[in-house]
Amino acid sequence: MKKEEIKIQLVDDGVLSISGERIKEKLGEKDYFRREERSFGKFYRLFRLPSNAKAQDISAKVENGVLTATVPKTEESK
Repeated sequence: MKKEEIKIQLVDDGVLSISGERIKEKLGEKDYFRREERSFGKFYRLFRLPSNAKAQDISAKVENGVLTATVPKTEESK
């Protein structure tokens, strides 16, 4: 997936929402056969963050199709 296809937001106090949609590519007129093993469609996940999470400092990156979200802890909890 591309990073433009993924949406990450803090929806409630302490709830992280990750959603996205992969759109199926259409075959061209000269493409007679193509095998595709990856699925397509929408996804939506909610994650309740622990009370010691620094919600304002959450970061995320997409690299080689893998989403990595980092949620740092507050200093007193380390």
